Amino acid sequence: MLEARDATEREIWWEPRNGFANFWFDNWTKLGPLTQLMPANFPMNDSIQEVADLMENGKWSYQKLQQTVPKDIVDHIRKEVHIDTPSENMDKAWWMLTGSGKYTVSSAWEAIRQRSTSNWCYKQFWTKGLPFKIVVFLWRVWKQKLPVDDILAKMGISIVSIYIWKMFSAAAGVQGPFIQVNQAINKRWDIKCSSKLKPLYQAAPAIILWQL
Repeated sequence: MLEARDATEREIWWEPRNGFANFWFDNWTKLGPLTQLMPANFPMNDSIQEVADLMENGKWSYQKLQQTVPKDIVDHIRKEVHIDTPSENMDKAWWMLTGSGKYTVSSAWEAIRQRSTSNWCYKQFWTKGLPFKIVVFLWRVWKQKLPVDDILAKMGISIVSIYIWKMFSAAAGVQGPFIQVNQAINKRWDIKCSSKLKPLYQAAPAIILWQL
């Protein structure tokens, strides 16, 4: 939660009006907190607490700014941070990740989420019209989270059905080696077909496994 707070707090811009925002820790320049921008060899004036300390009669005191922060930050304030409203108005918070300046949960989520590399196989799970419970079931099959024979055999549990299947398949003339479930699903997904039939082939493994 603290990491999320730090990530989103940087996206709040405090528009200077009466200057009550903290000069060093609030993002009132749109560059981020000044404490993170100050060079190591540039002394910080602890007597400056609020943005209003650098104002005179509702306007910037560029002499004080030049004595407090480096020249590049002063130039940015001169060009980008304007005080156009009466000084008795409270500083206003704007959310910088939306055009309207209003906070939205979706924009905050995009700011803090850590995207992983897109997985082609996982995309195949989601077929339009396929019930969610079947999609979850297919995911569990794919991740080997179900107690099927192959998984139990890997755990060292003797499964009689494996030997019975091999015996009957040999008698029927069906020769191994037999492929894993994931390989069978992949073969179905990789079938070359028209775009109209693609969703059908994509959903078929999930429906077949669900019925089994």
